[in-house]
Amino acid sequence: LYPLETLGVGPDARLRGEVLHRVMELFVDRTKDAWPADPAPLFDELAEEAIAEAVVPPAEAVIWRARLERVKPWFLETEAARRTLAAPLGTELDGKMPVPTVAGDVTLKGRADRIDRIAGGGLAIYDYKAGATPTQKQVEIFAKQLPLLAAMAEAGVIADTPAERAEILAYLSLSGAGAGGREVAVEATDDTLAGLTALLDEFFNEATPYLPRAYVERMLGYASDYAHLYRFGEWVEEVADAAPPGAAR
Repeated sequence: LYPLETLGVGPDARLRGEVLHRVMELFVDRTKDAWPADPAPLFDELAEEAIAEAVVPPAEAVIWRARLERVKPWFLETEAARRTLAAPLGTELDGKMPVPTVAGDVTLKGRADRIDRIAGGGLAIYDYKAGATPTQKQVEIFAKQLPLLAAMAEAGVIADTPAERAEILAYLSLSGAGAGGREVAVEATDDTLAGLTALLDEFFNEATPYLPRAYVERMLGYASDYAHLYRFGEWVEEVADAAPPGAAR
């Protein structure tokens, strides 16, 4: 549960992330067929377009432009290298597939920020992040988005995407810190879908309690504004003892 947003609140981190995603989406779609001799002016133009679409207050827009300016050199340099490896198929690509369970099929839906097709065969799936990116250990236990998208792509259920193996899974951090950004590759495991099926089967078991935080990644504070209603202390030790090997305690 989350509280309703207060009316009249200014742009927040979520909207900033949406603007960053929009700039990347516009840039990749506009340069999908040909890489410009000088991509910087186009990047600036699309950054202004994305900020205008978001109806950002003037003072906030200045801050966002500065952040995009810090991201731009790193992104354009590394993007040119990505284009030598693969060609973009599209951005914001949706897919869905049935996942068999003991109670029948459950529909898995997903949206890939971006998918490229590697020249020698295979796919590269990228996810943009405005801040920190998950670690490999977090991907193995908690952050399953990219591995699940890889399984969907291999099954051929993502729009405009051939049924091929994802050879590259990576987060593109656009924080503006340090060099401006960084690419963080992660590895998918072949048992991702099997793990999802096992989890769904467990939840379809009538004897399974619906715990608010089944596996706790961080033991700092509460998970939401209403977490004090969880009777947190009554179950946390039991859950920690039952956590799988490698899970945070």
